[in-house]
Amino acid sequence: MTFQLYGFNTKLNETSDKLLNSTLTNLPEHDRIKIQKFYFKKDKVLSLLGRLLTGCLFLNYHKHHQLQLEFKDVSNLITRNELEKPLIKSDNPLLKNFKFNISHHGYWVVGISSDQGEIGIDVSKYEIKPDMFDAFSSTFSTHEWNWIKSVNGEGQTQRIACLWALKESYVKAIGCGITVDLDLISFILEPIQNSSTENFWVCNVSLTFLMNHSLTNIYVWKDNLMSIKLKVKGQEKMDWVFRLVELDDEHVMAIASTYKDIQSLDFNILNWSDIYQTCDFDQ
Repeated sequence: MTFQLYGFNTKLNETSDKLLNSTLTNLPEHDRIKIQKFYFKKDKVLSLLGRLLTGCLFLNYHKHHQLQLEFKDVSNLITRNELEKPLIKSDNPLLKNFKFNISHHGYWVVGISSDQGEIGIDVSKYEIKPDMFDAFSSTFSTHEWNWIKSVNGEGQTQRIACLWALKESYVKAIGCGITVDLDLISFILEPIQNSSTENFWVCNVSLTFLMNHSLTNIYVWKDNLMSIKLKVKGQEKMDWVFRLVELDDEHVMAIASTYKDIQSLDFNILNWSDIYQTCDFDQ
């Protein structure tokens, strides 16, 4: 199966109070209590969707391998290490290599899974303006700051979001979280010259989504094609590949993977009906 990639846009999919409360009843009690502690409804919805997309990843993976699993049992398969990286606790050999990751920011919740190497994902909203840069002075390397400031205005906001998403996707994949000095993780983004079409990352968006929401564009981030390299403490990490996708005019998504054959992914953008059907909830 290798990869699954899901997204949910909360702006395009309204969540009424009735829908929120009825969906919460399908969650295990400990998850339901955690979500209900959030004060703002939008935070409850994002947290809920993170758990639901996790469920979709597990359920479809089990279905692909002709295994039985119910949504209520998904949380029993997940534990976390001391740095909060999600891990699988199961004796099933098919889950030995299964990795997953969830992220949400702004209007988007995204989730990815892989049974081929490490995987990480992050979505970032274009919201860090130049007058806020001082607060992030230690977050980016000198090279990254030079790249950010080589453009003006909105371009700087977009570039800083891209770098933030890349760093988050990588540290989530390796499971070190924010315990690592992010300025020691430096990304180098450069346009690829004389590239053939086989180098392009094709993001195949679900047909249902395109039919219902024709205003959304999903495409490789900026300049058509970028070479993305990672250096950690000055040493290039050759065993990682990265992808950037602009989800809309406000959000960018980054994916980090140790599986290098990641040229094409099906990006399945879900709605509430899709989630209810996958999780087998009563409508």
